Amino acid sequence: MAVAARRDPLSVRYDLAARRVLLAAMRARPGRARIWVGSPGRQFRDLDRGGRTANERALTRAIYYQTWRVPINLDVPVEWSPDLEWGPIENHAGRYGRYLRLRLFTKAGGDRHRKGKRGWRDDVDGTGSWRRGDRRSVPGDRVDSNRRETA
Repeated sequence: MAVAARRDPLSVRYDLAARRVLLAAMRARPGRARIWVGSPGRQFRDLDRGGRTANERALTRAIYYQTWRVPINLDVPVEWSPDLEWGPIENHAGRYGRYLRLRLFTKAGGDRHRKGKRGWRDDVDGTGSWRRGDRRSVPGDRVDSNRRETA
């Protein structure tokens, strides 16, 4: 019997924020929402290979968990395809962070939107780039592996 992978505890803590921004984007036309993601200053000295802090990566994982893994676990079709765009690092009231602009496409619309663009799904030879977002994250070579403990 296969054992299910455990989720990162920090991304679990972001589930509520992920759900709120996803619901806001689902209700909005044309499916866009924005959320501020604050991170402790020390995290900006230890960015992962994709240029994100641990808190930013945790929110990213929580959003994808909500849009992909939850429907798959419930055995229902995946309906949404998120597109994440991170803004520049800013200081708001003494706290550093970035705005995340979330755009939701229907799954079919998301597939049409990325047609002709190289994405992580196309990275079969491992030559993509973490910063451009077209490199596949696989066990042993994850975008945030500089912060994750390896077994």
